[in-house]
Amino acid sequence: MKFSVIVPVYNASDTIARCVDSIIASGLPNEDLEIILVNDGSVDGSGDLCESIAADHPFIKVIHKENEGVSVARNVGISVAAGEFICFCDSDDRFTPGGFRSVIPYCDESIDLIRFYCDIIFNENNLDLDQSEARVTFQGSGKEYLRRFGIETFCWNYLYRREFLVSKGLLFTPGILAEDIDFIFRVMMADPKIKSLSDHVYQYSIRPNSISTDRSPENSRRFATDFASTLIKISSSLKEFKDTDPVLYHSCRESLDARVITLFSRVLSSNYSGEEFNSFLISLKTAGLLPFESVPSSTRERISRAEISLLSHFPGVFPPSRWIFRHLFLPVIYPGILREINRA
Repeated sequence: MKFSVIVPVYNASDTIARCVDSIIASGLPNEDLEIILVNDGSVDGSGDLCESIAADHPFIKVIHKENEGVSVARNVGISVAAGEFICFCDSDDRFTPGGFRSVIPYCDESIDLIRFYCDIIFNENNLDLDQSEARVTFQGSGKEYLRRFGIETFCWNYLYRREFLVSKGLLFTPGILAEDIDFIFRVMMADPKIKSLSDHVYQYSIRPNSISTDRSPENSRRFATDFASTLIKISSSLKEFKDTDPVLYHSCRESLDARVITLFSRVLSSNYSGEEFNSFLISLKTAGLLPFESVPSSTRERISRAEISLLSHFPGVFPPSRWIFRHLFLPVIYPGILREINRA
C-alpha cells in the first residue's frame, strides 16, 4: 500500500527541509512513501532546495509550476499522486515523529477517509509529543460525521483514499483563501466511509505574518471576502436539509455560526468602507447567516455574538468598532489569546 504526501511549497526555504524530515520520520514506510513537493512559483530559492532534498531521496518528486496558490498546487499533487492514500502537509508544518505507525493498520479497502488529530504549535514549543495507543473515536459515513461533529476547518488531519477523491471529482477551489473548509465540507457531503482515530499526527505551526495570522487591512479584506463567499455557498447548500435532515442542518449551522465570528474578526481588521460593510451585512442576511441560529457554547462566544448583533442592527457603529478592534484588541488582547492557545 503506497502513501503520497502532497506539500505545496511557496517561499518556504526556511522550513521545507524540516517539513520533509518530519514526513520521513512520521512512520510511513519509506518503501511505500511518495513525497510530492509542488513548488508554486517560489522566488526565494525554495525550488532549488526542493531539488537538492529530492536528490538524496528517490521517493521525493518535485514539480515546478507558476504561482497559482495553494489550492492549485494541491490539485496538481492529487493529479500525479501514485498513492492509494494521500494526505497534505503545509511546508511550515510537520508530522509527529512516528505518528502514522498506529494509523496505518486502519488503512484498508473499507475506508475512504481516516481522521486524526493535530497539535497547535506556537513559538516552536512542545514539538515532540507522546503518542498514546490509537483508538477509534468514530466510525461511519461523512454525513453521520457532520451530524455529530459539524463542519471542520482543516484539510491536513486526514488520510484520503485517492480513488474516492478522483471518482467524486473532489478538488480544491482555486484562487480563494479559507479553501480548507470548502473542501472538507464537500468531501463529507460526498459521504465517505470514515474512521476517526485518537492519535495526534499533525503539528500545525502558528507563525506571525503567515496568511492565516496576517491581520493587515489588505490581507484581512481578502480573507473576509473569500471566507464570506465560502460560508454563503455552504449555507445555501444546507438549506435543503433544514426539513429533510434537521440534525445535520443544525449541527452544520452551529459550525457556521462559529465561523461567522471568525469572519467578523477579519472584517474588523479590514479596510472596508461603511458602504461596503452595509453590502456585506446584506449578503450575510440574505444567505441566512445572520441572525445566529444556534446556542452559544461559551461566554466569549456570547460576547462576540452580542457585538456582531449590535453591528448587524446598527451598522453605523462599524467605523468606531473597527478602530477599537485594530488599536486595542489586536495589539493588546489578541496576543493573550495566542498565548492561551499555546498553553492548551
